[in-house]
Amino acid sequence: SSAEDDVTWQMWLDRSRVATDEVQKMLARCPPSGVLGRAMLVAGVALLVRGDKLRDAGEPHRKILAAAAKTFMTSEIILCKALGPVNESSIYTHGNLAEFYLYRLRDLLKGIVAFYESCYVGIHLLGPTHPNVASKLQEFSSILSQLGLPPGLRASIEGGKLPSRNWLSAIPRLDVSLDAWEAADPALAGAQTEGQFTAYFPE
Repeated sequence: SSAEDDVTWQMWLDRSRVATDEVQKMLARCPPSGVLGRAMLVAGVALLVRGDKLRDAGEPHRKILAAAAKTFMTSEIILCKALGPVNESSIYTHGNLAEFYLYRLRDLLKGIVAFYESCYVGIHLLGPTHPNVASKLQEFSSILSQLGLPPGLRASIEGGKLPSRNWLSAIPRLDVSLDAWEAADPALAGAQTEGQFTAYFPE
């Protein structure tokens, strides 16, 4: 039943939170490590799922989703300090941030930059033909094609050749405030709309 499903996802997310909180407490006074960075990544994913579940139920959710984004940012800082910027977990911190920026915050530039970084790390660590990386590259090129990306450049990206980062400066800058977005939760009284770029990136 729906009620049982609700209890199940909440139970598993609560268990995940307890486990990742325990790892953070154990390693709080230790140098940055891949273990801690990955624990923060898992914690961010759990928050993201919880926030989306609350959104789907019409309940206040942006505070949880904003916390997920901040957790991904913290995870990436720790991973870079411990393992360097090119490590497998960073594919997913950047990837999750890209989805948050594009589909939730509606900040086009931040989303594209995060997607670029996810693809960049994947290419340099695993190679463009790795299934996970190839999937990311196809998704990235598909999103960019909606913005008028030339077919030749799309094929180049799908083949694992990313354009220079200077190209990203041509993307419209929106600079959505995470705090302001969080405060304008549509499930709260008097909140406003989701934001721009709905046509590009539907829910």
